[in-house]
Amino acid sequence: MGNFQKQLYPEPQIPVVVKVVAHRPDGVWGCAQDIKLSRYGVGYFYTFLHKEATYALKEYLDVRIEEGWQPKDKDPIWVTHSPGSKNKPLTQLNIWNIARNTANKIGTQKGTM
Repeated sequence: MGNFQKQLYPEPQIPVVVKVVAHRPDGVWGCAQDIKLSRYGVGYFYTFLHKEATYALKEYLDVRIEEGWQPKDKDPIWVTHSPGSKNKPLTQLNIWNIARNTANKIGTQKGTM
C-alpha cells in the first residue's frame, strides 16, 4: 500500500503519483515494479492516476477495508478474490487470465487484443 495510502486518505490528492521501478529492494513498498524496464536501460519512471482512476482505486480499497482488511505499507494493492487463494498478490499469470476471461465475455476474437 505504501505511499498510496497517504495520497488517497483521508481525501484523494489528484493526481496520484506512482513511481515505477525496474528493481524494488526488499523492504521498499512505496513504488510499483516492472522488471522489463531494465531491458531498456531504464531504472524508473513516474506515471500518474487522474481523477477517475484515483476514485476507482480508492473505491476498490474501501471495499477491501470494509471486508476487514487493515492496510499495512507492505500489503499489495491488487489481490486475488477467488476462494482458493483469496488475498494473494496478483501475478502476471493472474492478470493474463483476467484479460483473457474479460475478452471472452465481451466477444473479442482471438488475436485482436
